[in-house]
Amino acid sequence: MNTYGLTEQDLLNARDKIAMQKKYLVDNELVTSNGQVKTLLDVSFSANHSTRYYAQLANKVNTIEQMAFNDHLEPIFMTITLDGFYRDLLKGDYTRFKALRSDKRQQAYDSVPNNERYGYIRLKMENEERLTIKDLYKILLFQNRQFRNGYAFKKLLKNGLKYHYIRTVEPHKDGVPHFHVLLYVPKDYIELFRKDFKRYFVSPRSQNDISFQTDIVKASAYIMKYITKTFLNVSSGNEIDYMQAWFIKHKIVRFVSSRSLIPQWVYKKCAIYEKDWYYLTDILSSPNNESEWSSEQDYFWIYDNWGKREINFFHGQLRVYNSDILVFKAGEVAPKNKYKSYFYEKVPKEWKSPPKLVPIYNEHNQIVKYYLNGVFYENRKHITDLSLFELQEYYNTFDIENDNYVKYLALRNLMIDKGLLNADKSDLSNFDLSGFLFG
Repeated sequence: MNTYGLTEQDLLNARDKIAMQKKYLVDNELVTSNGQVKTLLDVSFSANHSTRYYAQLANKVNTIEQMAFNDHLEPIFMTITLDGFYRDLLKGDYTRFKALRSDKRQQAYDSVPNNERYGYIRLKMENEERLTIKDLYKILLFQNRQFRNGYAFKKLLKNGLKYHYIRTVEPHKDGVPHFHVLLYVPKDYIELFRKDFKRYFVSPRSQNDISFQTDIVKASAYIMKYITKTFLNVSSGNEIDYMQAWFIKHKIVRFVSSRSLIPQWVYKKCAIYEKDWYYLTDILSSPNNESEWSSEQDYFWIYDNWGKREINFFHGQLRVYNSDILVFKAGEVAPKNKYKSYFYEKVPKEWKSPPKLVPIYNEHNQIVKYYLNGVFYENRKHITDLSLFELQEYYNTFDIENDNYVKYLALRNLMIDKGLLNADKSDLSNFDLSGFLFG
């Protein structure tokens, strides 16, 4: 074994995978609405291929910090680790675990998932099976989920107060993952969060104050120090190293944040004209302004009442108005999926959201068609109908923490079938996959 628990062959496999992705992006082109010819690499935001990804990430972190300052929130920096005996479980050695007191073993079991979403890891431990790096990552996700559902967060939300959250993951030298979390909360709530932190993160290190720091001077720089360690400097032309290979092999998401900003997909579409994420989020947070969006309907509308500025997007076309004068337009309106699209020439004062598709189920609880404005439509595109590029992008952006895990496994199996992933397929013979759609 080598650095981060990987072999040299693991590193070579990761490099081959990234090289194959890059070749695909370079070899495929598109023509923009103004006639420019671009490769898919030119428009990519991939962490392993695009220099734009890191700039966007830094923009997002700085915006979160500025919004936290505006909301008068205080930073907490948390380091979340696992008990040392989990390293033994990677080898199937349960000696240290079985030597724990019965109450400590029960505490460990309670902090391990045993469900479809995160996996039946407790059952594996009860059967003394060997755990994997991905199992340890899911244990951390499960403990973090318990923390996010704890008393402190519930009280905060019940009182209508704001918070901001940034999480990154990093491997130890032996490959065992740990989390770094930056959390902004009202000052009066810090001790409540400290109690919940010690309650849900049960490792000995998490019980020490060093894992729960509140005296952070430059919080965004503090978390960015850990984030930058996990990313490849694409502009330098360096090859994938062992740390990046660890993320690629184990399919682990490097960066997660709270949904307290204008969504990333909205920002990306605005960025061709408006790159100030803070400005866009400030419109969202102000009661004097108006904004709404729907990724399902592929539209958004942002209106700055103070500056009389309006940004709207619908099915591929972005429009910007200043004082009711059209100052920028890009893209063309295109039908989305199989239902008829439409576009307002100017967004009316009383905005009405586009109608939503209503799924129609059969007796087996499978989606068979959709209903929209008195018309029935057939199923949207199934994942088996995606192009290789669409499939790769869907896989890269799949939210495994919040989406259906069986859907992830079906998607992963398809990636393997298409030659885009070198791994063993999962047995899904007991699951009905017909209702898993893309779009």
